[in-house]
Parts: sequence; C-alpha cells; structure tokens
Amino acid sequence: ELEAELEAELEARKKQYEYYRNTLLTPVEHNGRWYLNGKEVEWKKLGEVCEVCSGGTPSKNKEEYWINGNIPWLKSEVCNNKSVKSSNSFINELGLKNSNAKLLRENTTLMALVGATIFKTAFLEFKASINQNIAAIKSIEENKLKDKFIFYCLTNMYKELKSKMNSYGMLNLSILRNISIPIPPLSDQERIVAILDKFDALVNDISQGLPAELEARRKQYEYYRNRLLTFEPKQ
Repeated sequence: ELEAELEAELEARKKQYEYYRNTLLTPVEHNGRWYLNGKEVEWKKLGEVCEVCSGGTPSKNKEEYWINGNIPWLKSEVCNNKSVKSSNSFINELGLKNSNAKLLRENTTLMALVGATIFKTAFLEFKASINQNIAAIKSIEENKLKDKFIFYCLTNMYKELKSKMNSYGMLNLSILRNISIPIPPLSDQERIVAILDKFDALVNDISQGLPAELEARRKQYEYYRNRLLTFEPKQ
C-alpha cells in the first residue's frame, strides 16, 4: 500500500512538472508575433545560435585506446530528458585523438540521434566525450542564450519532434541545426530555468528517496514478521 502511494505521488509530481514546463515554454501567437509568458520572443534555428556536433567511437579492436581510460565517454542511452552526472565508460587520450569522439564542456545539451531514445535529451554536468549517436548543442553566446534554457526547451519539444520522425526518417545534424526554438529575453530565460530547476529537484528528490523508503519499510516488516514467527523455546 505504501509503495503504491509513493509511486502515485511520484507520478503526480512528474505530471505537474510536465504541465508547468509546457506552460512556461510554449509560445502563443498574436497578430503575427509570438509571446512566451507575455514577453515577445524571436525564433532562431539552433544552427544560428548554437554549436552543434556529434562524436565518435574509438576502435574496440585497439585496447590501447581504452586501457586506463580517464575520459568519460557517453552513449545515447544517457539521453533520458534529465541531467547526467556520471559515466560508466571511459577512453584515454590516445582513443580521443584517434577517433571522432569529442570532448565536451560541462553545461552542454545532448540529444540522441538514433535508437529508442531518439530526440530525448540530457544535460551534461561534467566534461565528457560522446559517441556518434549523440548530438551536442552548446550556446554560442551564453550572455544571450542560456545553455540550461536550450535543454529545457528541447526537452519540452520531445513529443513534437518525435511526431515528425516519419518525415525525418532519422535525425542528423543538418535536421537538428534547422530546428527552431523561441528565445525570450535573457532575464526571462533565467527565471524559467530557476522555476524548472526547482520542479526538477522535487521530482528527483522523491525518485531518489522512493527506493530507500521502500527498503526501510520492507526491513521493518521483515523484522516484525520474524519476531512474530520466531518462538523462544521454554527453559
């Protein structure tokens, strides 16, 4: 019963978060102009305002590209519309130099180009390299376009982009560079990011706390069950 309640609470928070994100990031048109939360926006193609690139994979046949690897190397499975803070795979400097793998700066938006996670995003919170199945999107001028705003904006466009997948066939850098996003004034970008960061934290807090809470309750249940079922022999 507790498990069902906690999971229902998590699902409710996720839906509430998606609703507010959609409200904050969906422009409305009026008399030929577009507005976001009452402020006029301009539409820009990602290729006009961002650096867009993909990565590569060092040869798996060359152990010297992987041994003692200390450079995080990410695959498209990390793209799940949330921040990514660690990596399970690593390459070394030799692997980086002898492949198309790219070393990215922190605060870069990632988007899966293929597979089950196509069009899904991730926000990179550390320096890492990526393979060829991920696109990296980085603002050219952070004082005009916030990287975290790009992440939230593209995350919010997931369903719209996926609905066009049949016409796209597959996602590539050329298509990605031609995707347009609404850009409000910098102060509004910062306000939207601050609000969504708080909602994101609320969802993640309960997501992280849920397994621990369930485990604690299970142990409590097992303890009392064992106490009830264990009879001390009479002396």
